[in-house]
Amino acid sequence: MFRYRAILLLAVSLTIACGDDDSSNNTTNNANTNNATNNASNNASNNATNNATNNNTTNESNNANNADQIEVIGTWTTNFDTTEVITATTWEGIAPTSIELYDNTDNFAVLLNGPDDEFNPDKYSLVEWTEIDGDSFYYCTVDFGLDTLDDALNSAEIADPTDLDGEGCGGFSWTKMTRQ
Repeated sequence: MFRYRAILLLAVSLTIACGDDDSSNNTTNNANTNNATNNASNNASNNATNNATNNNTTNESNNANNADQIEVIGTWTTNFDTTEVITATTWEGIAPTSIELYDNTDNFAVLLNGPDDEFNPDKYSLVEWTEIDGDSFYYCTVDFGLDTLDDALNSAEIADPTDLDGEGCGGFSWTKMTRQ
């Protein structure tokens, strides 16, 4: 259900980006430019403050605090004793995938496997995660092997975030991620 909000947001973004040439759009465009400039300035300031506070934290971790990047950026150890690295553009677990779309409010991402993926080359998957609690969160690959981004957004598969350790992820437990 929350994935439909992402489709609506995508449609609104395209509508705004493809607006007409009348002068009323100039005001909107100028406001958007000012907002983008202010956001970039605030993000740089926040990153500098975060770096000064904790020199052991990477820039990618600091960027996770920015609303314009996926909130689960970092290097994580799973409950299966493997390492996963999430950047602003990739989620690298068993195989590297690109992050095609995400929503930090509804905690989901659509990932695209690379062309060399052993099992599902050039296929999409839908991942949902819980809120980060301390230095940990859980995620579930809700659906995978999908042909299009729309297929992922409209997947009928569901995960049960109330059953993290049981069978709430397609009959399996969710993957627990702990920050390294």
